[in-house]
Amino acid sequence: MNLKKKRHLFRNSAKWWLVAQYVFFLMRLFYRKIVVEGKENIPTEGPIIFAPNHQNALMDPLAIHYGAGLQTIFLARADIFKIPVLRNLFYWLKIIPVYRIRDGKENLSNNDASFNIAVEVLEKGRSVGIFPEAAHSSQRRLLPMRKGVPRMAFLAEENNDFKLGVQVMPAGIYFSDYENMRSILHIRFGKPIMVRDFEGPYRDNPQKAMLLLRDAIGEQLKDLSLDIRSQEYYDAFYCAAEIFAEPLLAARGEKRINQQKKFGIQKEMIRALEDVLENNPEEMAGFRSKMMHLLELLKKSGLKWEFFRFPAKKILSVFGSLVFLFLTFPVFLYGIVNNMLFYGSVLPILKKIKDRQFHSSVKFVWGLAISPLIYLFQTAVVYTIWGSWFWSLIYLVSLPVTGFAARTYVGKFRKTWQNVRLWQLRNFRQIEYKKISLVYEQILADLRGLLQRN
Repeated sequence: MNLKKKRHLFRNSAKWWLVAQYVFFLMRLFYRKIVVEGKENIPTEGPIIFAPNHQNALMDPLAIHYGAGLQTIFLARADIFKIPVLRNLFYWLKIIPVYRIRDGKENLSNNDASFNIAVEVLEKGRSVGIFPEAAHSSQRRLLPMRKGVPRMAFLAEENNDFKLGVQVMPAGIYFSDYENMRSILHIRFGKPIMVRDFEGPYRDNPQKAMLLLRDAIGEQLKDLSLDIRSQEYYDAFYCAAEIFAEPLLAARGEKRINQQKKFGIQKEMIRALEDVLENNPEEMAGFRSKMMHLLELLKKSGLKWEFFRFPAKKILSVFGSLVFLFLTFPVFLYGIVNNMLFYGSVLPILKKIKDRQFHSSVKFVWGLAISPLIYLFQTAVVYTIWGSWFWSLIYLVSLPVTGFAARTYVGKFRKTWQNVRLWQLRNFRQIEYKKISLVYEQILADLRGLLQRN
């Protein structure tokens, strides 16, 4: 396809704006909370290259679109463009393909068109997005930085005698849950890097200048994202950061805990743990042993560490959640039954996709593009049976509302069930509860000590 014919790539497009409002609305439903930090750092004029970490396939460029509010051209892997309907949607969203060897050598020449478009967009003073890692990771760890962003930046500047004013904007993207809806999306924009500042090194040695710019981007991304470097200790560090962030904030006297504070102490915790691992590996081996013991105790007790919050909630709180679930069960049942065709139709696709990092993207895009067609089909069937436009319209409106409510209900049920299990342990299986309590308190004390030392 001749991308040059898609003129909306080079200007603000009303079509893009309309589609984007629909996409952003669904994003606010898909995620329980979207937090944007550092938006004031984004330059108000001049060409920008957004350089975010890559954690969650298609959801990453959508996160930057949402957070920055700019009609940014994003370069994304070409294999997501294979389905024609979705391909057109991606083009509307200003996402264009980049081909790799695995996409076929015959397609590599198509990259010239994509890169030329990106340079032209920058020359018009607009924004482009490229992932510095050139691949997404299944763990909260930065992959090695590639040269894609520096190449693009220096190509644009060299073509314009370093007078274009390209700025690289690193950005960190965090998802509390990669796969499921009603999680938290946290977007953090860093400080812009002026490419012109690297003109001298580039004219002396282009390859060295690319490495300097690449490293400057990487340093900011380390601060903007969760970057757990140790593979051997990854599970212990990651689970500790997830389980103990809020208790540590509470121990510091924080009464109102938000995502920004939680992310900040997780970064602080990981830095302290990795510092101890480097300087005192024996101490860290003991910490990991405790952490893995806690996870083993939780598993034996039927508790999911992802939902684990200690101590157990009081009976009135647990009972209140159970009453809420009981009263709203009819809404859940209606929603799940009437959305069965929509939810069931995406399952065969998910089963074929081995890379689970794509699952949330598939779910989101399926809801974005396919759900309206399914809902209209079901409404047509209802109209054929009832013959009433009024009740058919009511039915149509109820489908997305109760479908969303059903998905929210599932998340609420899972958390409530974990609270019930923990309450049962405290009152009827006290030995197991005390074992969990003892290890939990030991780890919490260790972490408090580490943070005070650092």
